[in-house]
Amino acid sequence: MNERKIIDRKCFRDLTKEVGLTTLDLEALGENHHREIVVEGNLLERMIETQCQFECLAVIGDEECRGFYIEVPRPTPEDWTNAEELIASGEYSSMDAYLSDWFAFNPMETLWFYVTSRKHGNNRSIYVTDRKFTHFVISNRSSYNEKEFDNACCKENLTRFFDFLDLMIGVIVADSDGFNEYVANNLPYQQRTGRISRKNLVRIVPSLKIDVEDREMTVKALEDSIQGRSLSPMETMTIRKYCKFYRIANEAYKACHRKRGIGGHINKDSKRDFPKMSDVTYYKYMKYVDVENLYNVDSQEDFIRFATDHYGELGLSRLNILTSNVQYQGWKIVISNSYSSNVGLAMEVAVS
Repeated sequence: MNERKIIDRKCFRDLTKEVGLTTLDLEALGENHHREIVVEGNLLERMIETQCQFECLAVIGDEECRGFYIEVPRPTPEDWTNAEELIASGEYSSMDAYLSDWFAFNPMETLWFYVTSRKHGNNRSIYVTDRKFTHFVISNRSSYNEKEFDNACCKENLTRFFDFLDLMIGVIVADSDGFNEYVANNLPYQQRTGRISRKNLVRIVPSLKIDVEDREMTVKALEDSIQGRSLSPMETMTIRKYCKFYRIANEAYKACHRKRGIGGHINKDSKRDFPKMSDVTYYKYMKYVDVENLYNVDSQEDFIRFATDHYGELGLSRLNILTSNVQYQGWKIVISNSYSSNVGLAMEVAVS
């Protein structure tokens, strides 16, 4: 009968310590060719025993796939390698130098992995990933027509890994709610799927913090957009009229970049007198398109011909100032943003 344990980081550490498993062992398993480990004989039997334990867990998608998260600690300085020998050989000048390297190679106290057991016909496999990258696959059949590996150290690591999985499954079966709660509270956000709150996103990637000049106006604009409140649409749209809005947006775009200290990425020409330019000439200079010679700038039909490709992109930002008469009784200016990192920029442009 599986003993119920208090599921916390100490519980995970105790299980890995019991079998002698660290992230160093899993990294070594991932160094095999194609990251695939083909097992036969005793190791295959051991793998099948572990996969039988997986059948106690809920299925994922179909009856042949089950999985769970594991948290594995980094090796201790003593486990990482033989410090005394390396210092004696001159590789390290002191223990402090050795510890500095140990920390550089093992900065995280623990690493999380997602382990899945899969069976399809006679094919068996266990995948170890971080939900983005596959670290290694243990299988009874090679995807690359290769033979079973023959590495004594690798076999020892696999045995420890199978032992650890058996212990983990016992803990999960004894207290699945406690295990799920621990994962929900401790799994790194980088390895989660689905939506993330803006607060947590900014904490993980501070550069994505939305910083706008007029916060009150920005909030109101977002609320109006969500609730469908906006100015009345325009009856017609021409190139001349569009160029006016493009100019307003592009000036706001340039101002944002200057404020962020990256004005060098913006097209500059000290010989040009921008304030005296017409909106159409301004667009011609910024987009290198001579719209006055190519189109009738006061014709809606010509505007429709003109409004193709990236006609409204600001720089190379994938932030576009577009027009739309779809679902409206007239024309509206639409701001289209393709990159989440440009959210703050898009808001500044929208309220300009």
